[in-house]
Amino acid sequence: MMAVSQYKVAQLTQDDHPYLERVQELLETHARDGWELVTAFHSEGTRAQAIDQMVQSLSNMTSTIFIFKRAA
Repeated sequence: MMAVSQYKVAQLTQDDHPYLERVQELLETHARDGWELVTAFHSEGTRAQAIDQMVQSLSNMTSTIFIFKRAA
């Protein structure tokens, strides 16, 4: 019989909160729920930020993508 796994992707963006604490919280929460970390990598992109109703600016957004798996 073939083993089946479920996969889950989580994205954590940098903001004003302590980043390493947020990473630790994310990992601990997923581990408690039975998820195993497969890999993580940085992703850089842009996002629109509304300055006011008429103007938007594009800023670089760095985030970390986490991929988890667990047996189904």
